[in-house]
Amino acid sequence: MVKWLLALLIVMMGSAMAGAERHDSSSSTIEHAVEDQRVGFASWYGGGEPLNTHVAMGHPFNPEAAEAAMWNIPFGSLVKVTNLQNNRSILVRITDRGPARRFGNRVIDLTRRSFSRLAPLSQGLIPVVVQRVP
Repeated sequence: MVKWLLALLIVMMGSAMAGAERHDSSSSTIEHAVEDQRVGFASWYGGGEPLNTHVAMGHPFNPEAAEAAMWNIPFGSLVKVTNLQNNRSILVRITDRGPARRFGNRVIDLTRRSFSRLAPLSQGLIPVVVQRVP
């Protein structure tokens, strides 16, 4: 809990700085970019809700794959997602676009399987650090 609050405080302080890069015009976002690292919230998708049958990269959507959706990372890139509450990490490939723009504080949407490796699905949202893997 303390790490999560500390991360949010760092993000909010950083976004107030003149050089902070923002990827959303919403003032409610807590996303902050430092090189290829972003701090914010992760959600999950693929739990039976009506979805497109294919991801933006063109292959069929698989909720059990180690994949994710982000707006500002190129398709095919690997990212390391770390849960700030328990320090669990997972590597996922960016294959789709999201999360929905109306949710300004979310930086990544994980497939159901990927999210479940970081936290129980019942949490819905978790504070994370997302780092692009070279």
